[in-house]
Amino acid sequence: MRAESDPDPYNELLIRTGSIITHNRAEFLKRLSQPATDHYYDLSGGSEMKITYQPSASDIDQCDSREMIEDSFRTKITLHDTQERVTKKSVVGPHRDDISFTIRGFPARSHASRGEWRTGAISLKLAVYHLMREQKGTEPILLLDEVFAELDEKRAHAMIESFGKFGQVFLTSAVTPPSALLKNSRSFTIVDGRVEGVA
Repeated sequence: MRAESDPDPYNELLIRTGSIITHNRAEFLKRLSQPATDHYYDLSGGSEMKITYQPSASDIDQCDSREMIEDSFRTKITLHDTQERVTKKSVVGPHRDDISFTIRGFPARSHASRGEWRTGAISLKLAVYHLMREQKGTEPILLLDEVFAELDEKRAHAMIESFGKFGQVFLTSAVTPPSALLKNSRSFTIVDGRVEGVA
């Protein structure tokens, strides 16, 4: 934005479209949060993960109403008007939103181990699977890449046990998967671009 440009017309556009994005994100995360935390609880053997949406334009308790988001959005843009004109940056809006994760009551960003991060990422993917199945009414195909990387034996076993809740599952791995998984699955290798079955 040039120094002489007036940001007000852009702000109104940002408020209208940004409020829709913020509201839809909040609704999606409400639906995603519970199945994700349930999967994390099962895979980790009883640990708790919490997901919190942090919209920059409003408080999370205002996200039930798009009108409330717009009102808060407009107020915050007004409060940051001088800062935005000086820095020539928009500091309020969906591009500034964040999602926080806590594990065992501590911020995952600073306290979680690599295994806990991995378990959290898997839990999110499994939660998305359930939302897709609910919305589409059909069983999606679950694709997992190196799903056992950085998981200890206990979590890997819990992961294998959970596969019964899903339809068709494809796993890719650069190492031999746990033996418990091989009993009820088919394995393939890729050699020189060719897919070959493993007896």
